[in-house]
Amino acid sequence: MDVDEDNKPRMLHPIGNTLDVCMDKLFNYIIMECHNTETSEIEWAKTKRVYQDIISVFDKVILPTYNLHHVQFIMFLLCSLKTSLAEAFLNYLWKKVCTPSTASVIRQAAVAYIASFIARASIVPLSMLKGTLQQMSEWIHSYISAQDGLECVNTDVRIHSVFYSVCQALFYVIAFRQSDLVKTRRNIGFLNTLSLGKIVTCRLNPLRVCHPVVVQNFAAVTRTYQIAYCYSIIEHNARSLMPTIYQTEKGSSETTDNILDSFFPFDPYILNRSGEKITPFYLNYKNFVVETSTTSKHELEDDDFLYEHDTKSSDYDKFSYGTSPGFKMKENG
Repeated sequence: MDVDEDNKPRMLHPIGNTLDVCMDKLFNYIIMECHNTETSEIEWAKTKRVYQDIISVFDKVILPTYNLHHVQFIMFLLCSLKTSLAEAFLNYLWKKVCTPSTASVIRQAAVAYIASFIARASIVPLSMLKGTLQQMSEWIHSYISAQDGLECVNTDVRIHSVFYSVCQALFYVIAFRQSDLVKTRRNIGFLNTLSLGKIVTCRLNPLRVCHPVVVQNFAAVTRTYQIAYCYSIIEHNARSLMPTIYQTEKGSSETTDNILDSFFPFDPYILNRSGEKITPFYLNYKNFVVETSTTSKHELEDDDFLYEHDTKSSDYDKFSYGTSPGFKMKENG
């Protein structure tokens, strides 16, 4: 591995290395600013000021930016310093999700950050994890109840994009944190209170549009612990999957495969130097044996959500491989 003059690991990708150095300096500033230099204890007054400054930048710049690489980990590191910061961050994001006047793309981004943060951040205690899942499920059931009152339901992804995003977030977190959520009968009982079966069988059919890797992992976990049964719905969706053709505002025709556009902002951090400061607070996926034979090998290799990245691949390849830091780019053609 190449190293810099100060013996720090160097990224082979030139832009990646520049970003790595910049992120490392920013992380150092946050850590230094939030801690007492003599006692190494967190200084709460200074930390709150740093949080307010950074959350303002996050709100104006980071949150609205789709498919951002690594810069969002500024919030991850800061919120990993103290549980109350993580709670404040999640409350800020959930308020965005629940505000109908907020643009749907921002609401979708906010729920993506919620899901990715509580899945990956070790600072998040089980109580906070369960509380967030409870919030999501209650919102989903409220939305389903409102739709049940309608005679006809339009299942267009564009119309119900926020609903589908919250569903995917719920499925993703349950599948990702399953090792924590099924440790005891009490926790399994909690999952049963979420009424996941009603969610997956509702007329809006969220399993049809969520990311296939998320769906397969969620289905495996819920079947194993008899929380919900998804495979008959998945098979039905596979048989009836058809692209949708719609007209854009400019009058041209476009085709969509009706799969939710997914973004997992806190997927694996692959910068070498600055990554050393993220690793202590970061949770990697703990493998869950997928028992279905219908899942293809190609699907299983889509994400570190199932398997760790190939350690033999170069830094250059890893920096440019995906639509988010944790998903490999599918080959064209």
